[in-house]
Amino acid sequence: MTLLYKWLTEATRAQGSAKALVYRDTYLSWRGLSHRVDRRVQEFSAMGIKKGDWVGLMLGNVPDFAILALALSKVGATVVPLDPTTGTRDLGLIMDTAPLRALIT
Repeated sequence: MTLLYKWLTEATRAQGSAKALVYRDTYLSWRGLSHRVDRRVQEFSAMGIKKGDWVGLMLGNVPDFAILALALSKVGATVVPLDPTTGTRDLGLIMDTAPLRALIT
């Protein structure tokens, strides 16, 4: 278990129904966040994403970024955060040099 996922597990155990993630007028509790993360872990495993894989997240500042980053942490994959406003040329350079197993947009 990675340090980041261990932190989520401990926070969920300690704070359960307290707000963990707030976005605009909605929120997720620690239990809700943990549940969504675990569902994404199952999806990543089904896709063949495993420990050591690099996965690009091009989502911006939205709840799904946090959820997916935590799920990838549990899998043991490396998160490569990418700015959604990155131009085509720069994105091409990143894609040529980073060994991404997947890119999530």
